[in-house]
Amino acid sequence: MKKSYASRSSVDCVARERRPNMTGRLRVALVLQACVLACFLACLLAVPATAQVQVSVSLESDQAFVGQSVRLSITVTGADREIVPPTLPDLPGVEAFGAGQSQRFSYVNGQSRAEYSWSWSLVPRREGRVLIPSVTVTVDGKDYQTKARTLTVTRSTATPSTPPAAGDDKGDKDDKSVGQDVPDAFVTMRVDKDSVVVGEQVILTFGFYRYSRRSMFESPEYTAPRTEGFWREDLPPESHRREVIRSRRFEITEIRYALFPTRSGELEISEATVRLPDNAIGSFFRRDSRRRGPALLRTDAITVHVRPLPVPRPSDFSGTVAEALTLRSSIDRRQLDQGDALTWRIQLTGTGHIDAAEIPVPDPGPEFTIHESTSGSQSGPDGGSLRGSRTVEYLVIPQQPGDLQLPALEYSWYDSSRQQYARARTQAIAIRVAPSEGAAQSLFTGGRKSEIELLARDILHIEPIQADQQAWGGPLVYRKGFWALACATPLAWAMSALVSRRRRALLADPRRRRAIKARAKARARLDASGPVDERVSAALDGYLADRFDRAASGLVRDEIVQILTAESVPAELVARTRELLDHCDALRFAPSTGAAESLLADARELIDRLEAVLDA
Repeated sequence: MKKSYASRSSVDCVARERRPNMTGRLRVALVLQACVLACFLACLLAVPATAQVQVSVSLESDQAFVGQSVRLSITVTGADREIVPPTLPDLPGVEAFGAGQSQRFSYVNGQSRAEYSWSWSLVPRREGRVLIPSVTVTVDGKDYQTKARTLTVTRSTATPSTPPAAGDDKGDKDDKSVGQDVPDAFVTMRVDKDSVVVGEQVILTFGFYRYSRRSMFESPEYTAPRTEGFWREDLPPESHRREVIRSRRFEITEIRYALFPTRSGELEISEATVRLPDNAIGSFFRRDSRRRGPALLRTDAITVHVRPLPVPRPSDFSGTVAEALTLRSSIDRRQLDQGDALTWRIQLTGTGHIDAAEIPVPDPGPEFTIHESTSGSQSGPDGGSLRGSRTVEYLVIPQQPGDLQLPALEYSWYDSSRQQYARARTQAIAIRVAPSEGAAQSLFTGGRKSEIELLARDILHIEPIQADQQAWGGPLVYRKGFWALACATPLAWAMSALVSRRRRALLADPRRRRAIKARAKARARLDASGPVDERVSAALDGYLADRFDRAASGLVRDEIVQILTAESVPAELVARTRELLDHCDALRFAPSTGAAESLLADARELIDRLEAVLDA
């Protein structure tokens, strides 16, 4: 037993002596492995992480309609490098507009990545195939070539000038195959008739169609068409409605204008445009790639054939072209005394540019004296057209008593609905004038003579005036205030005569009366309520119309410049007037609070300067 115990103890001792050597070797091996791994990682970190340069080109769509915009983008990806911006070559039959550039940086898994992008809006002007050649991009001095792309341009029923046919579906389907040929946004423009006579009303309608699921954060920029050769009136308000077109629901905004050609010939209404800016929120979430349709929308131009008015014309033709025109004549009372005045009201109403019509001054005959009192006009939309009225009031004073009569009136005009000249007539108006009061009765009336009554029998002595009775100061001619009062009386009479004469002169000269009140009326329009651009435009147009005795609605920008130039207004002031009026038009579609407040101050200053120059 002792021997067995001794041998087992010796084995344990040997094991204990060898175990420390094995542990030391294992530790050395682990340390060596850790050093090798650390060196390997250090080498990896020491090598700069770069990405390979890639240059690509993308086209929003390989197919487009004439006048629609397609986005072309060139993208360079890789590490942050020195890049020369690419230049797009000229493309025959295509207009190219720069749409901006963007850049993005990222660092993922130790690798840096940069992305640069340049975009253009391509607007084809004719049908056919457009070859977009390769574009050279220089990165760190090395040239890279993009791939060539082809754009097919067609003219379809879904062109910007013709809305697609409305579908019968009541819902908005999610199937991407539905309505693939209808863009997310497009515009239309049409006229109710393309052959008219000079002065005949033409209704121009512009429509903006936007897919209802398109982001509402977009703020489109609208540019109205140019209508040279036409007098244009807005027909507010804008109409908003929804319509399903080929199983897709669209939000539709329509803007209407009333156009009146001022000359004969082929007059062109230029294209209207709507620019859809990039959606910043959609770009952040990378959703722009799903948007269909162009970013710049254009309509086709429209040509209107304008014929001259037929001949021969009536000798008293007024020049008014309208529809359903009526003439009314009325007075405020039918019985009055000789020397009193009544108000004679003449009103012209119809569909067309009636507020610019001129009503001739009537001749009531030698039995009356007539003076123009007031005149005015108003117009507005009515049943999709512009309808207006022109009213003139006269002060009529009968010069003799008896049963008198204001004559019947006639107005010659051209009826555009019947394509012939017509006459509007009124009935004569009977008036009864009573004679004025006779001469004043005599101060002495006749009657029985009365006897002189004896009151007393006595001698009345003449007594001298006492001192207290002389305190009144003597005769009136020696008083201090007598001559002042005597001189003030004729001065007051002269001033009253001048005021009365001026009033009669103003009644007889309505042009001068309008010019005198022009600035006050303009300031009242500026202080009125409503949109600032409409107030400023109405104030300036009304001021110039009153100063030069014109109809405010008949003043066009070029005519305003000609009138001011003829009146020797400085060129700087003429340009400032034109600039302010154009600024009002711009504010209609891009309102700005700060710009509106400064516009009011500029308008007041401009009116004061014009008043000073015109009165000089």
